[in-house]
Amino acid sequence: MLDFSKIALITTGGTIAGVAKETTSTRYSPAVLNGEALLQALFSTLPFFENPPFSDSPLKDMLENPQNNAQAPNLPKLFEFGSFDSANVDDETLLSLARFVENVLKNGTQGDEAVSEAAVGEAIEGVIITHGTDSLEESALFLELVLNAQKPVILTGSMRASNALGSDGARNLYNAFLLCKHLVDLQKSAQNMTESKSTQILPAQGVFITLGDSIFAPFNLMKFHTLDTNAFEQSGAIGRIVDSRVFFSYAKKPLNQALRESFALTHLGKSLPKVQILYSHQNDYCALLAAFLFTQGVRGIVIAGMGNGSLNDRILSAQEKEALAKILPDFASLCAQKELRQKEVLEFLHARGLVIVTSSRVPFGVTTQRNFLSAWNFNPQKARILLMLLLHARDSHALEESHFQEIFYAF
Repeated sequence: MLDFSKIALITTGGTIAGVAKETTSTRYSPAVLNGEALLQALFSTLPFFENPPFSDSPLKDMLENPQNNAQAPNLPKLFEFGSFDSANVDDETLLSLARFVENVLKNGTQGDEAVSEAAVGEAIEGVIITHGTDSLEESALFLELVLNAQKPVILTGSMRASNALGSDGARNLYNAFLLCKHLVDLQKSAQNMTESKSTQILPAQGVFITLGDSIFAPFNLMKFHTLDTNAFEQSGAIGRIVDSRVFFSYAKKPLNQALRESFALTHLGKSLPKVQILYSHQNDYCALLAAFLFTQGVRGIVIAGMGNGSLNDRILSAQEKEALAKILPDFASLCAQKELRQKEVLEFLHARGLVIVTSSRVPFGVTTQRNFLSAWNFNPQKARILLMLLLHARDSHALEESHFQEIFYAF
């Protein structure tokens, strides 16, 4: 019988907790089910316990009163962080989630208060987070960068609502428990081994993602399809789960320790520097939009460029130059030029403190450095996460801006 009593399940909502009015429809309400309902749906169909589906002892009672049921000690500790669509996650939510996870890992609580008597005083060996897939890759990368987690943190979600025909939620959650348990056991094995070969054991700590029987690392995770249950498969899995067994093909790339210390959650406040993404295309208004965002306190811009990070360098119209001069008086002398190109405006903004990173709207390949910083192989949304943390580290004197490019290359 599998024992998940030292694993914490943190729920945040998303499609995995969603409910559809019609089981064959793509329309549904996300973040409807709570953690108890997710566990009930999963464990009632699996032979983990002697008498599924808990007809004589409801799961809610088992979670709240484990002393009354012999099966309860095998259940994970349940924590509800929130219930939302991941498309609505903002920077403050990311920071709060990271601190929530840190508290659960360290103290077995969600903050100053324990969620239940069962959670008090018991060591948590690993954490599973259910999360919407729309912004899963951003949250996974953020948590990997700011959490100095010495234990496994597994993120999972689903592409179909809980009651949809062919729903993938229960399977993904099951795999998340298997992966977390496997990594916990790996850590214990490493601690018990004294021979030099113990150093060859795959890194079993930090953030992992499991979706569709595949295991992913945060740095290469990317969503490639809007609806398919294998929407993340092209990311390049580092492992698979087959017949309830975990297999790794590659080790997860470890984060440089000095960089991890620069991004440490303990150094972060209640907010992060503002960074926005602009999308480059034929006849785009990137320069004008960047200037406006700069006046609104935005500290960094990631431009999803064309091809190898190419930017539209068209000549601005008289009307655009007039608008620029109104946005920032400093632009008046620049706008007096007979011809003014978009890159000149971006360079002007960069000289006044706006950090600009070029990524690509193309999913594969790298962007090479030109006028501005290159995101290298990071897509725009992940480049934004990294740039926010780089700017914060620079402002707190933990990093020099001159090192930014090498850090992007390192990923």
